[in-house]
Amino acid sequence: MASQRIPAPSLVLWAWERPEDLRGLGTSAGVAFLAQTIALDESIAVRPRRQPLHVDRSTALIAVTRIFQRLTRPLRTVREDSDIRVPSAPINTLLTRVVTSEARLARLIPMPIGSSLMVVARKIIPGSDTLNV
Repeated sequence: MASQRIPAPSLVLWAWERPEDLRGLGTSAGVAFLAQTIALDESIAVRPRRQPLHVDRSTALIAVTRIFQRLTRPLRTVREDSDIRVPSAPINTLLTRVVTSEARLARLIPMPIGSSLMVVARKIIPGSDTLNV
């Protein structure tokens, strides 16, 4: 039997890893669903979808694979002679709150992608009063 190419629907619903009953959509919408999860560790673990997904035979389906790697070690260690330092806990908490507030504000005010309202890093050049920002 030759496969038929079905036109992409203008509306696609997302079905995550939980029981879903989306019967009745017909061809009015498609369904993107989590088909499997692949975990990359010391070995590769493939976990198929474990929850039922009910759709009409005429509904377009888009299978999605989630691939992730668990962090089993720190992303990067800082060398002793490095000029990069983690701020103290109170400063780190303050910076986290500022960045969180900025993210909320960015949803309300149109800004160019990647722009920020603050500068977080600075480097003092040894032996001078110059500050690079």
